[in-house]
Amino acid sequence: MERHPFIVTMRAYLDGIQSTVGQATLRERESKLLYLFEVMLELRLSPDPRTMDKEEIDALVLWMRERNLGLAYQAKLWQYVRGLLAFVGNNILEVMKARGQWRPPKRAYRPVTVKDDSWFSATVARLANETGWRPRMVLAATAIYYHTGLRPKELRLAALKDLDLQRWILTVLHPKGEGAWAVDGEQVRLFPEVRPFVLDYIGFRAARVRQLDIDPAGVDGFQLPRIVFIDEEYGINWWVTFWTNFVRANKIREITESPFAMPSRVRRTLATVGETSMGSLEFAVILRTGERVPCWYSGYSSFIQLPAPHRPADILDVEVGRGLVVREEAVLVEPDFVWCVYR
Repeated sequence: MERHPFIVTMRAYLDGIQSTVGQATLRERESKLLYLFEVMLELRLSPDPRTMDKEEIDALVLWMRERNLGLAYQAKLWQYVRGLLAFVGNNILEVMKARGQWRPPKRAYRPVTVKDDSWFSATVARLANETGWRPRMVLAATAIYYHTGLRPKELRLAALKDLDLQRWILTVLHPKGEGAWAVDGEQVRLFPEVRPFVLDYIGFRAARVRQLDIDPAGVDGFQLPRIVFIDEEYGINWWVTFWTNFVRANKIREITESPFAMPSRVRRTLATVGETSMGSLEFAVILRTGERVPCWYSGYSSFIQLPAPHRPADILDVEVGRGLVVREEAVLVEPDFVWCVYR
């Protein structure tokens, strides 16, 4: 399959643009193009970019409508198809557009809701009395986002060593456009209003490290993975009633991946989309059956528990966008744990 004209052309196209876009963008384009390649094979179309014609374009338009894909997602797919076709000099989209036979989808306008001081005060009031690790982490992250304007990715990938508590400056080493057009090393000042939240988080983080019996020298990130250590009987039955009981690391016999882990290319897409919002992550996974499953997460997670009989391995692609999940029953975030059997 790697020698198929579509795959060969796609690889050459992506190699040709890697100096102008970041690695995350390259992975995103590769994921979407491979998804469309599978779709065209299922529809028994000719997916050779050099010879794609009106028949293939019409079939893809109908397929997107039948799947009820969001306009923003359709626009993104056509953007990548357009780039691939232009790479080989195929101007079928421009010809069809000029003849009124095809037009690119227009993304629906959604007004931006600006968060103000009353919103932040209400958020603090809701979380102020919470003592768990997650609410304290969310409170600190919300305070930093609100007072600095950092993108979620920029804070999520930050390390404690990037924070200068003497000058109250955070150095951003993973900006948007990293590896392409962005310049790392931008410094963001943390003003007095946000400092109590940062200090509170650092204190809770230190307690969390001690609770997990982890060497602090080996954990530098702002966020820690939550790991549930369960006994063998529970491990066999894949049943966890709650995830706050822990055992010491020297008691671990083995660790295996959770059966709820999403495919790696889907995880990469969701991880890089954290730039859309600091409040929630709305997306829909597209299954091999063509079904679309809406999801609403409070933040990024690598795990998903789909309605039976579907499994994460059944996910072909993911559609992400603010306001995508409206008045729909949605899958909510699952705890990000791994399965562990202890002695």
